[in-house]
Amino acid sequence: VHEVTNEEATAQKIRGLKEELMKTKVNDHVYVFFSGHGVLNKDLDYFLATHDLNFSNPAQNGLLYDDLEGVIDGIPARQKLLMVDACH
Repeated sequence: VHEVTNEEATAQKIRGLKEELMKTKVNDHVYVFFSGHGVLNKDLDYFLATHDLNFSNPAQNGLLYDDLEGVIDGIPARQKLLMVDACH
């Protein structure tokens, strides 16, 4: 179990979980759950709020939704579930 909360919840730390998930095996089950705020920038790109997010400029330290998907994309485990509890 890898839990990222409070000050640890940065985009870099969350993207870094991919390294650990690359150690999974084909028959492993991987569950990723994100709970927090969702924010749109002026171009309507969707960001998940990290601990150090700049709400006026979500691209600054925010986590792009695609980056969260990328954490489980391409890992050996075939059984993957991504759950997001966020607005927008």
